[in-house]
Amino acid sequence: MKSPLCLGLMAFCLSAVGQTNYSVLSIPDSIRKKANVVVRHDELRFKILGLDRVVQYSKIVFTIFNEAGDRYGETSAAYDQLQEIKTFDATLYDALGQKVRHVKRNEVKDESMVGNSLMADSRIKWFNFYCKTYPYTVEFEIETESRNTMFFPTWVAMGAEHMGVMHSSFTVTAPQGYHFRYKLLGGAAEPQKTTASNTDVYHWEVRNLVPRLKEPNSPVWYELSPTVMTAPSKFEVQGYQGDMNSWESFGKFRSQLNAGRDVLPDNIKADVQRIVAQNSTDRDKAIALYKYLQQNTRYISVQLGIGGWQPFDAKYVAEKKYGDCKALSNYMTALLKE
Repeated sequence: MKSPLCLGLMAFCLSAVGQTNYSVLSIPDSIRKKANVVVRHDELRFKILGLDRVVQYSKIVFTIFNEAGDRYGETSAAYDQLQEIKTFDATLYDALGQKVRHVKRNEVKDESMVGNSLMADSRIKWFNFYCKTYPYTVEFEIETESRNTMFFPTWVAMGAEHMGVMHSSFTVTAPQGYHFRYKLLGGAAEPQKTTASNTDVYHWEVRNLVPRLKEPNSPVWYELSPTVMTAPSKFEVQGYQGDMNSWESFGKFRSQLNAGRDVLPDNIKADVQRIVAQNSTDRDKAIALYKYLQQNTRYISVQLGIGGWQPFDAKYVAEKKYGDCKALSNYMTALLKE
């Protein structure tokens, strides 16, 4: 067995030749103790390029010590019509931080995220090294560019119990004067804010978090670990602009997605008038119209682009005799309105 001095010299030599030092020997004992996994480096950068475009970059390095930490040996990224994956890289290192192999493009799985839908564009790329030689280190690097600015990321410095963290950071870059909202949980501090080149930069960072256990009946995890939730003020999805500064303004965004989509064809209007003429109370009329909906339509999910948020119009449902949950709800509203 090699002496601690010999192992230390080996770790030093690996660092000295310019290779990233992912040797387990460089992990402090306090962080490694009781850890299934240690976050060596976690860097999340989110850049708001405009009302209609954002870029998210993530680089995270896990050292996994046992089978309980194996789930961190997998990474994934979602994409659709509105979001593109620009970078998807994964590298495996051994216990001394020496590179074992890099993921090949044909090894990355590419699957639908909604297998039970008739048609959907939400897909996911994922990869797992399935390494069983402990400890081992994985480095994942992912960059996406999105034309859907409704959703901003959440940063959780320590993602779970039995996890140590050497370094984790979160940076949001926004056009100067752009207002976005954030909520601090789990003891997260206010960001360091700087301004340069017509942009405002918000930065959060933590180091050397020792593993902890979640006790029974304790708060949810993101209230126990430094966490920053972010959300936009103004945003845009496929040409539709919205505002999240209040529930009222967000409701107006949802209303514009539905505007003008409750017009029924003449033959369906005639059916509605016939049905309501046969019933005397509003309750009976509503029940009869709902039965009409059930007998003449069926649920089929079609989610393409903003179609995940915007319903098919009532004429489409009447013609095709199907729709997803919001399309059928919109159709029922049109029946009741008529």
